[in-house]
Amino acid sequence: GPVEFILGGGSNVPPFANELIGMRDGESKITKMSVDEAYGRYMQEESVELDRSSFLGDIAIKQDQLLFHTLPDGTSIPFEVVEITKSMVKLMPTHPLAGRELQFEIQLLEIVDID
Repeated sequence: GPVEFILGGGSNVPPFANELIGMRDGESKITKMSVDEAYGRYMQEESVELDRSSFLGDIAIKQDQLLFHTLPDGTSIPFEVVEITKSMVKLMPTHPLAGRELQFEIQLLEIVDID
C-alpha cells in the first residue's frame, strides 16, 4: 500500500523522498537508486562460520536460504546461507537486495498540509 511520511520529518522518510520534490498530486515518475543508496554492496568478507550443532533440532538449512537473527532491541538482521558442510554453516549478514541497483515507480497520491 501507500507509504505515508512527512517530508523533512526525520528517520522514517523513504530514501527516494527527494525525488518527490517538485511533483504534484497524481504525478508519477521512475527513479533509480544506486547500490550504495539502496542496500549496499555484497560483502563476502563479512561472513560468519557457525558450528552446525548451534542450530536447534533438525532445522533444514539450505544454500542461499535467508535466516533472521533478532537483536534485543527488536532489530532483525538477515543472514544468507552461503556454504554448508557436515560440521559448519557459513552465513553472511546481508539484505537480499544488496549489490543491486533498484528501480522504483513513484506515484504521488496526495500532498497534505500539516499546519
